[in-house]
Amino acid sequence: MKILRSTFTALLLFAASTAFCQTADEIVQKHVKAIGGADKINAVKTVKMTGKLSSQGMELPMTMYVKLPHSMRTEITVQGLSIVSAVDSKTLSGWYTNPMSGDKSAQKMNQEQAVAMQDQCDDVLGPLTNYKEKGGTIELIGKDDVEGTEVYKLMLTKKNKDVAYYYLDASTYLVVKETSKVKFQDKEIESESYYSNYKTIDGITFATTQEEKEGGQLQSQIKIEKIEVNVPVDESLFAMPVKAEEKTDPKKESK
Repeated sequence: MKILRSTFTALLLFAASTAFCQTADEIVQKHVKAIGGADKINAVKTVKMTGKLSSQGMELPMTMYVKLPHSMRTEITVQGLSIVSAVDSKTLSGWYTNPMSGDKSAQKMNQEQAVAMQDQCDDVLGPLTNYKEKGGTIELIGKDDVEGTEVYKLMLTKKNKDVAYYYLDASTYLVVKETSKVKFQDKEIESESYYSNYKTIDGITFATTQEEKEGGQLQSQIKIEKIEVNVPVDESLFAMPVKAEEKTDPKKESK
């Protein structure tokens, strides 16, 4: 009887470990289905979001344009002036303008900043969507708890070897939290993003509230008020503006 019991226990452990290994992909599949399904997600070509960014006691209007796969532009209005950052899929480079600094001309992003913004663009429809095609691998760490919600904790290793952790609600399979380490001015900062208030627009489910925390302290909050899918988005929005002196025809100047 003891031998049979031991054998039965071993079989249960084997079955449990096999199920555990398969669970990571199953969870991702359920997540993709929860946000709209692969067909609807892959049919999305453009996204426009408008809302407000709250930070340091200020509430700032913001607009984001995305043209998949790699073009993205964000505009934040501060005291009537627009701070813009963008990446262009044609050149795979990024640029920004910050008139608050006293210089209204467009400046080129460094490669690290441009790559980070491209990653944001790729992830606008969900960081786990098409992760294999993006060169990533996924691993199930186990179950966890996020502010009273039971979640699955997944570790995504991206193509560039960066690692991020995603916490999916165990009942809805929607992402409620993301943690990652980002480099800023040669320093590595651990960031926490919390997602909530999901809404379905044209069959795709988006989080309309995002909170950024560091060390448990709220740093900023984004509330999306309007989402438009597959609307016309002009390519010129992503192209780096040409400086006035570069527009000048040198032949005319020589006359």
